[in-house]
Amino acid sequence: MIRHFLRLRRSLAWLRASAVLRAMTVLRAMTVLRAMTVLRAMTVLRAMTGPRTVLAWLTVACSGCIVPAPVDPVVPVLQPTLIIQKNGLDPLPFSQKIISRAAKEGFEFKTSGAVRATATKLPLHYHWYYDYISNPSVLAATKVCNEERCRLFVCKYVGNNKDEHTLTLVVSDQALKEAAQEPTDFPVGAVFDTVSWPIVLSDSCAVGP
Repeated sequence: MIRHFLRLRRSLAWLRASAVLRAMTVLRAMTVLRAMTVLRAMTVLRAMTGPRTVLAWLTVACSGCIVPAPVDPVVPVLQPTLIIQKNGLDPLPFSQKIISRAAKEGFEFKTSGAVRATATKLPLHYHWYYDYISNPSVLAATKVCNEERCRLFVCKYVGNNKDEHTLTLVVSDQALKEAAQEPTDFPVGAVFDTVSWPIVLSDSCAVGP
């Protein structure tokens, strides 16, 4: 009798253990299924509405789940830069440019596509100086152009009887200070670059119309 009772007791314990094991297996399967369902739903929602809607849905559907807060993308801050690519200038500034005084149509210098500006203020400012001298009284007088290109009429400028001259270009993202005394006298924070052409004049200035 006692032996039969012990066998029955062991059988009941085995049944209880089997039931617990089956319950745990079912619970794990339900957890995995639920996770898969959530992932599928996230994929569909993201495709249809975007990541913020997915996070809002997860907050309601996954009570007790730890959902990370939305993270805004980091936008890199670009430093303003301005470069005059000398190889893109016309004419090139690497050697003396001979200009005839007799050329009534003048001679043109162009920067088309040679100025590279990143994260600068706009519009860009072009300052062309012919024979600049560091003196506030003549700074404005030596400025001959303010566009991307400059056409020189050398016989109109002071000192045309001399042969050697210099044309200087300063490109900046801000205008000169009101009381500027130098071609690069810009406000704090301005970015700029410069380039110069050595010029040699030939022939004589034409007389009359």
